[in-house]
Amino acid sequence: MKEIDFLPQWYKDKRRRQTNYRVQYIGLICLAVVMVTWTITTLNSISRAGFHLTAAPCTRADASEEFRQMRVELEQLHAEDAVLSRIDQRLRISGAIGELSFLSGNRVKFSRLRMAAEKFPEKETAGKIARNTIRAIREAMTDKSGPYEGDIRLKVTIAGIAADATYVAGFIRKLEESPWFFQVTPSYCRNTNVAGHVVSEFEITCYIANYTEQKGSTGAVAANAGPDMKGDI
Repeated sequence: MKEIDFLPQWYKDKRRRQTNYRVQYIGLICLAVVMVTWTITTLNSISRAGFHLTAAPCTRADASEEFRQMRVELEQLHAEDAVLSRIDQRLRISGAIGELSFLSGNRVKFSRLRMAAEKFPEKETAGKIARNTIRAIREAMTDKSGPYEGDIRLKVTIAGIAADATYVAGFIRKLEESPWFFQVTPSYCRNTNVAGHVVSEFEITCYIANYTEQKGSTGAVAANAGPDMKGDI
């Protein structure tokens, strides 16, 4: 048995149009919500970008100032390193003093030990030198105005007393054989009376052998070869 539809056709068409209108309204509302959300997000991004652009000059200025300070500190460190490289002779003075103490023994006592920096002679005089000009040349070669920086040599002056002259001679021989010293020159050795005992008073000069100097060359080359290098002059 067929059902009888009492609803007119115009009523069905109207209900269908209303349903379509509801679907369109819901779609338009969703689209509006999406557009509003996107607009808010875009405005927020633009605001952040504007803030970063506004703060960028300050950031660049801070970075420039920090770079300038670092450059100044680096220049100061380079200057200090240059000073250290000029004054560092790469020599252990304590080692030289320990060698002197070992070579002197028990019968030689020091009353004075002096180490003085000297510039290298600028040139050597060829041929023989008269005796009366030796002192003048030595004074000209040794500038007393020090202290010096850079390539220098250390002159050691040793003064003291020994039991007798044979111990002084033995000490001089040990200095000449030692790899720490060269150009050993006795200044004097004489008898003197100390507390009722006759002893030998002496003075010796030498150089610490931490460099080499070639014959016939102008100036000298300071080397860090260590104590096993004798000066060749």
